[in-house]
Amino acid sequence: IAAGVPGIVNVHDVAVHKYGHFYFTTMHMEVSDKLGSHKIHEIAVQLETRILKQFPGECVVHTDPVDLTHPMYARVAHTLRGLVLAHPDTLEFRDLLLVDENGVNRGEVEIAVKPGVPSKQQLAIAEQLKAALAAEYPELQIDVHTKIDFTAAPRLEAEQAHA
Repeated sequence: IAAGVPGIVNVHDVAVHKYGHFYFTTMHMEVSDKLGSHKIHEIAVQLETRILKQFPGECVVHTDPVDLTHPMYARVAHTLRGLVLAHPDTLEFRDLLLVDENGVNRGEVEIAVKPGVPSKQQLAIAEQLKAALAAEYPELQIDVHTKIDFTAAPRLEAEQAHA
């Protein structure tokens, strides 16, 4: 549904709870920060409306504006894709935020990890990815955070069943 809404770059943290015939849906959507607050709100409402047509109940969309035009965004995103694909416990990256603060490139990113990855290992993953990014982009000061993606559990179980 989200892929059909112009302006949405990515969605994550999708949760759907069903209570009888009533659905409560929440999600995060990534959009360009250049769209402005009114347009971003309009896109969120459009997504909520489309979801409610298929899943009657309640829907809340959290917006994550990202600067897709930052000079380093495409390169850093490409590097992150490779790092995430190469690590056995990571699923995806999201909320890549890069900003120029007085000539200093700063950023942060969230890495979705598989359910069951212990906290200590999550910290190690974050440090490994941060070190890899620092080696590739010494001019970038980036914070890497991890978060367990519980929505991945059913997908991972299905993949293991077919393996």
